[in-house]
Amino acid sequence: MENKFDGMEVGTEDIRDITTHRWNVIPKDEFRELVRGVFQDAAYILQNTLGPFGATTFIEEYGTNHVTKDGWQLLKYVSPENPTDRAILKLLKSIAHQVVVKVGDGSTTSIVTSDEMLRTIEQNDALMRLSPRDLLKAINENIDKIVEVIKDNATEINKDGDFEEIKHLAYISTNGDRVIPEMIQQIYQETGNPAISFATSKTNQTKLEIINGYKMNFMTYIDRIFINTDDGTSLQNNPLILMFNHRIDVDYYDKLIAPIINIATPMNKKLVVIAPAYTNKLIEKLSIILVQQYNVLKTTAAVFLKTSLINNHSYDLYNDFGALCGCTVINDMMAKEFLEAEDQKEMLPKLQECIGGVETMEISDKYTFISGFINKDEERIQLLMKDAVSKYNEILSNSLEFETLTNDLINAKERVSKLKCKMGYIHVGGNSEIAKQANYDLVEDAVKACESAYKYGYNVGQNLAIIKACDQLLAKGKEEGSLTNVEEFIYICIIDAFMGVILRIFANKQPIASNKDVQYIIEIIKKCIANDCAYDLYNETYSKDIINSCMTDVEILKSVGNMVALLLSSNQMVSISRYSELNK
Repeated sequence: MENKFDGMEVGTEDIRDITTHRWNVIPKDEFRELVRGVFQDAAYILQNTLGPFGATTFIEEYGTNHVTKDGWQLLKYVSPENPTDRAILKLLKSIAHQVVVKVGDGSTTSIVTSDEMLRTIEQNDALMRLSPRDLLKAINENIDKIVEVIKDNATEINKDGDFEEIKHLAYISTNGDRVIPEMIQQIYQETGNPAISFATSKTNQTKLEIINGYKMNFMTYIDRIFINTDDGTSLQNNPLILMFNHRIDVDYYDKLIAPIINIATPMNKKLVVIAPAYTNKLIEKLSIILVQQYNVLKTTAAVFLKTSLINNHSYDLYNDFGALCGCTVINDMMAKEFLEAEDQKEMLPKLQECIGGVETMEISDKYTFISGFINKDEERIQLLMKDAVSKYNEILSNSLEFETLTNDLINAKERVSKLKCKMGYIHVGGNSEIAKQANYDLVEDAVKACESAYKYGYNVGQNLAIIKACDQLLAKGKEEGSLTNVEEFIYICIIDAFMGVILRIFANKQPIASNKDVQYIIEIIKKCIANDCAYDLYNETYSKDIINSCMTDVEILKSVGNMVALLLSSNQMVSISRYSELNK
């Protein structure tokens, strides 16, 4: 059979011509230029927002307006017209977003620094002579060394102090906001719990709530007959608590609930029954019994609550609630055993073992709040906490690929916070939905930065800790005679890149007009590093209050390495959008 390609000579230029003009493949050189162009444009847009004197940006979305100076907020709304450019920018955002997810701040710095670092690498002939693979390997190896030095240089948060460092961290993370940092500091002072919960408020005001207990949303009374306070709640002191994780029927009242009521009443206690649902027959029976009791006693012998168990997260919270109350949550199998027992009196002691109790239970039409954990199952709580932390870390790891935080991650973190039973809750307000979201992101950034510093310590801000670590490694390598040329060049490139970003921060306050201005700023930076402080551009003084989590420096540096890797190793791309354009 004759080969249809026999006699044809297809050279490199022919293949490139086919690929470029007839196929939807973007070859290496063209793709690298596209990536570099998108990268430079993003860095140019973001560099103007850096530092306390960074520019504000007016954002319009479907007729709603908002002003921000937060670089990540700005980047989320930036979208190139060209579909291929959009795909490249999305990849860039996904790398930068890892910094946001982990420590809340630094995405803008990582993008601008990566652009600066690529320039310094391309100006170094020795580094550019290396293959991309060898160069990237050397960069990553030395970034790992810098990371270790940054961690070693970190200062621990004084957990016995007034948490002033926390306020300073939050102030930097929120771009100079005054209210949020003080709220976060107050939470640390009053609870000692760095796992702070937050959500958008129904009003335009941002408010702080300190919770000393456990609040279970969507656990409410089934009838207003249980209300016994002026504010529309049912307040129960020292109640007995019986919990089910499934729908209950009339038989449950006769064989399980009524016997416990008979035990609780002589003790002058109320029984609180909690279940996700009640059959219509049981509701009808309860309505008769409760009205009769109320007409005689002006109260009821028991209080019945319903709760929403719609997913795994709500089941987890429900089980946590039960452990705090000291309850064994009765499932279908256990209930069947109780209901089918020939001798109900013999089963009563086993049923009583399932009962819990707390000092105070406040029940409203939106939530149930408990405090005073007199029967708390400590061993079970420890196991549940391990489970909550494990699930949070797993979801956090999976969330790094997304550009926005998932509800699963927010729920997992909230569960960890709630299990501590002493936590702060920030209701985030704003004058518009965009403003609320922007404020929400500021709170989120600050909470993460403070939580990270609480766990890993903090360093001087403005990424000076990275420059200091490089200086230390250079000095140590030269002293020991172990420093290679490649290592030295990489450390110098990183120093120059971060120095370039700091120069941009200064330039956003006042344009840099000459080399003399540059040298003056470099001398300021050197003094900062020598004295372990930063430079306050507002007051033009040296300050030890400008700090950030050491992990912020770590994640920024890692992100820079990943972005430089993307730029240096850019290969060909297959674009579905390009294919569509070619066939128009």
